[in-house]
Amino acid sequence: MNTFIGAFIDKRFRVLSPLGRGGMGAVFLAEDAKMERPVAIKFLYGDIHSLKLEERFEREFRLMATLSHPNVATLYAGGRDKESGYLWYAMELVEGRSVDELIEDAPVPLETVHLIVEQIADAFDYLHPKGIIHRDITPRNVLLTKQNRVVLVDFGLARDLAM
Repeated sequence: MNTFIGAFIDKRFRVLSPLGRGGMGAVFLAEDAKMERPVAIKFLYGDIHSLKLEERFEREFRLMATLSHPNVATLYAGGRDKESGYLWYAMELVEGRSVDELIEDAPVPLETVHLIVEQIADAFDYLHPKGIIHRDITPRNVLLTKQNRVVLVDFGLARDLAM
């Protein structure tokens, strides 16, 4: 996946460096040349050629495109890269750390725990009436900005009961 470093995706996003890997894809830091801002760009793993996995990735993209809430990562663009054929999408770059990283510094202050739980509940209050169930709330998929805003990411296992 490091072959993307320095590449332009959709003539707009320049891939800078790896941020992490998950079960379905790899996430990179990228620069949005059009909007002049840093973004996170997620690619479906190229070495896994599965129609079912591609459908799940595309479903995640379509689902995220319908969402707008401060506690849910904002999607900017996505598609299939013409040069490589990889599926990708660009989203809000959440600068901070995951709850997974936060709990490594245990104990976590009770007021921080309350703040996190309250904001996750706010996200659920937004998602659930829309029929969307995240299904992968783990400390790794809950990010905390430097301003203490919780952001849910990785909707790869989410279920949209309306779809």
